[in-house]
Amino acid sequence: MRNSEYWRLRDIIDRGDEDEVLRRLAQLLEDGYDYTERQIFAFYGKFAIDNGLTYEEATRLLTPIEFRECANRIQRLKDLADNLGNTPFELARKEQIRREIRILQGRGRITRLQALSDSINEKWIEITLQIDREIGELLSGTYTREYRESLLEAGIRKIVIPVKQVEAAILIPTFGYHFSDNVWRNKNNLLAFINTELKRGLVIGRDVRKTAKILQRQEAVTYKQAERLVRTENCVARTEGTLEGYRQSNVINAVEILVAGDERMCPSCGSKAGEVIQLNRVIIGDNVPPFHPNCRCTVIPVI
Repeated sequence: MRNSEYWRLRDIIDRGDEDEVLRRLAQLLEDGYDYTERQIFAFYGKFAIDNGLTYEEATRLLTPIEFRECANRIQRLKDLADNLGNTPFELARKEQIRREIRILQGRGRITRLQALSDSINEKWIEITLQIDREIGELLSGTYTREYRESLLEAGIRKIVIPVKQVEAAILIPTFGYHFSDNVWRNKNNLLAFINTELKRGLVIGRDVRKTAKILQRQEAVTYKQAERLVRTENCVARTEGTLEGYRQSNVINAVEILVAGDERMCPSCGSKAGEVIQLNRVIIGDNVPPFHPNCRCTVIPVI
């Protein structure tokens, strides 16, 4: 039965799983930033005059030959979307990529600067797809483990958990968005930041090396966002899996809030320790964890 010792062991397992995913995400982010920097330097190398590049020069319309690459980019993204599977996770990813395609198809006139942005975005779409998959596998594993543990606690031994059922449950929005939405929103925010700094650098005549340094500093910010997303969404999956197991058991009707109880515990979570919530009244983020980003609280059954 779940108790403080269970919480300690579960926290060790979750932290280990999350840290392993974050190590892989850090490498993906590093690859993305390296590619972005190379593309920017290549852009300046191609169009700059006397080591300078004006905003006017950067926003010239593409030539027919240059424009052909835009059509090729759309086709590559179509191929990427078509190769995705039909599970709930893959369908959500497919829709994200198709949304990107519709944006590209809606453009009539494309400048050199926009083409640079689209090239960078294509790389980040590929990286974001990998990030989405890494986090999705983590959440599926956490949800399945907690679902199974909950049924075992209720004395149920014959347990079958279909993958599609798990993925569909995880894709139910918790705070207005599900995890995959948040992964792609982070990508879009990053691209908006890159585009803003590129444009600002051109307008004020900033040395491209300074723009590169600004982007290098942003990499740490992007990693922190990924870390917050991983740890918070994994807490959501943990709670959802636990609660769904209890619901299916028809034995457990209420849960109690179990907090970390260590020096890292925030006062808000500490005040909720021991609270009992009926299953038909639980609301994730309100009366059951996560109560805030990076929350480590969990729930235990009330028998």
